Amino acid sequence: MQYVVIVCLVLLLAFGSTGCSKEGRAQNYLERGTELFEEGELTKARLEIKNVLQIDAQQPQAWFVLAQIEEAEKNWRPAFQAYSRAVELDPENHPARIKLGTLLLAGGKRDEALAEAEAVLAADPGNAGALVLRGAVKATDGDLEGGAEDCEAALAIDADHAEALALLADIRTQQARPEEAKALLERAVAAHPERIGLREALARAHEALGETEAVVATLEQIAAQQPDAFSPQLLLARYLAAQGQLDAAEATLRSAIAAAPDDRERKLMLVQFVAETQGGEAALSELQQWIDQAPDDAELKFSLAERYGAAGQVDAMVETYETIIETHADGPAAPRALGRLAALALSRGEADRALALAEEALAEDNASTDALLVRAAVELERGETEQAIADLRSLLRNDPESVRALRLLAQVHTQRDEIALAEDALQVAIEAAPTAAPAHLELAELRLRTGDPAGAAQVLEGFLSRVPDSGEVQTALARLQLSQQDTEALATTAERVLSTRPEHPLGYYLKGLVLQGQDDHDAAITQFETALEKEPAAAEPLIALARSYLAMEQPERAEQRVEQLLADDPDNLVAMNLLGDIYLANGRPDDARDQYATIMRRMPQSPRAYERLARLQLGAGEFDAALETVQIGVDATGRNLALVQMLGLVQQEAGDIEAAMAAYEEVLERAPKATVSANNLAMLIANRQADDPGRLAYARELTEAFEDSEQPVLLDTAGWVLYRSGNYGRSLELLEQASELGLDSAEHHHHLGMAYLKVGRIEEGRALLRRAIDSGTVFPGIDEARATLAENAP
Repeated sequence: MQYVVIVCLVLLLAFGSTGCSKEGRAQNYLERGTELFEEGELTKARLEIKNVLQIDAQQPQAWFVLAQIEEAEKNWRPAFQAYSRAVELDPENHPARIKLGTLLLAGGKRDEALAEAEAVLAADPGNAGALVLRGAVKATDGDLEGGAEDCEAALAIDADHAEALALLADIRTQQARPEEAKALLERAVAAHPERIGLREALARAHEALGETEAVVATLEQIAAQQPDAFSPQLLLARYLAAQGQLDAAEATLRSAIAAAPDDRERKLMLVQFVAETQGGEAALSELQQWIDQAPDDAELKFSLAERYGAAGQVDAMVETYETIIETHADGPAAPRALGRLAALALSRGEADRALALAEEALAEDNASTDALLVRAAVELERGETEQAIADLRSLLRNDPESVRALRLLAQVHTQRDEIALAEDALQVAIEAAPTAAPAHLELAELRLRTGDPAGAAQVLEGFLSRVPDSGEVQTALARLQLSQQDTEALATTAERVLSTRPEHPLGYYLKGLVLQGQDDHDAAITQFETALEKEPAAAEPLIALARSYLAMEQPERAEQRVEQLLADDPDNLVAMNLLGDIYLANGRPDDARDQYATIMRRMPQSPRAYERLARLQLGAGEFDAALETVQIGVDATGRNLALVQMLGLVQQEAGDIEAAMAAYEEVLERAPKATVSANNLAMLIANRQADDPGRLAYARELTEAFEDSEQPVLLDTAGWVLYRSGNYGRSLELLEQASELGLDSAEHHHHLGMAYLKVGRIEEGRALLRRAIDSGTVFPGIDEARATLAENAP
């Protein structure tokens, strides 16, 4: 009998062992994690779900629960990644697809969000969540009626669907139907009283209707629902302050501090409130009181130092950091304060002191963020890029989303000409801080510098899709579009600025530039005048206004406007140069010369005045004077490339070919894509050094890119270089293209005529050479044209 019992026990253990198998343990962890999540125990829930994924990384439900945990804690990137993984493993998980689509839409990826909604609806046409997601995409696209229809369809399925009610309320608000919006939110709150976000939306609806008491009551209800939370109290205080009830707002904040006297965040928010309502000195006094009550709280002292810095009290800031170093010598605060002092020294240009402080900080804490950043910045400045990369990599191992480190790493890679790595670093920085402008601006600048203006515009447009009212990015995009002469894109940017910042002059200025480019100067002037009404001291609209008056042949009015600007801003360089141009347009060349000479004396490092004066001198046949002007400008501006190129032009005009070629080569050494210098140098080589194979090969390199150009002059140069190289067939193709594009000069007829003769089209070649010679123009190669024509006489 005992044997039978033992056998039965063995069998029971065998058949019951699934509870201890990997699958069973994973299921137990999943069930426990789900329960903990539903109970709000997020930290414990995450541990249980992590246990599941350690056993089975392909468990879709575990990824789904993990995504919800991350979402509840507002960890958006991990939430997105977990939802993506859940959907990848189980495409039939419709709640996960809807959540994923919602996050995609929040990130500006409306097409991908719509795809998730449509995928769910294809399988389940009555899915209310998917209908709401699709409605949100439509509303984002401006199709408010379509969005409302989807919300109403969702509510027909589930009358209390919280997201449908909230979205429909938002749509009604946009449609200027605030009473309907409020009624929808009241209905949502009644159905879901635990949803704080719905009450917050209801408070906004009351505010839109001017129902102040209802707003306060709703915010108080939110605070009562979360008695231990600070954010509802803060929201209430901010609203009271916005209504001018400053005493009540302050009392609310002080009450919140009394409820949690050890909560530093509450104290700092009160300090910020005092700063906004009573000024910086009052805030410093308030903060000092809290420090006196908690002298061991280093974070309060760091906040004090930052406030001193913001107030421009640098000595007090330094003293505060030194106090931290002295009073918190045994903890992490001291090396952190040393790092801050190092950063301050670096910002003052004291690289040696900054490095010494950083080394001291790192001796105590080898992971000090500020110290590593400072040391890497100094190393970059000194060209020690390997060490800089090592320090930044060390920092990023501990803090992989440090935007400052990633931006500095991009600078290091750029200096090393590792453009792809620089782009990668900036992309990670953008992902880490998608609503912060600096990394976007730096990536756009990098792409522009590497010849990718479309990519630069894409970066800026992407940022504006998330932060549409960013002034600095709007301005950067407008400058890029202006440089590319993309009038259509500039018009779109102008309208965007006008819609997001109607009180700012930029939108009117940009719209004026678009109209100016269309030669609609009357309408452009109206826009420029509006911009000046918004900001009377703005120089750019005033200068643009003057240019429109010039285009309308009203130089007197242009002069009046520019002189008005110079009266207020006598050192405005653009206005000073423009005044010289106005004098020229008004038939006053002597005044123009005097104006350019004045600029050269007052602002010797500005290249444009040299260039303008030299052109005037060239036009008058004053070659020696023009050469002297440009040479002075080249020296005064540190060999400005535009002036070095002009030096080559003047030397070429004066017949000093060797000097001209040297100037063009200097430009190309520093700017290999300088088209004018490349064109002129290649043509000089073809005409003067065609018997030197090495120089002719160099000319071929310079003009290779010209073969795809639509500029006839560049095609002519490329064709002539090919002719000199003996490639007559390809030469003729390019020279004929130049003719088709309208090039009609004696020099071009010489080139094309010579090419015709080489391919046996004798009559056409002779005719063109005769035409070039008979034009009366003296051109390079005229003697060759005459001799060749004589040799090929009938």
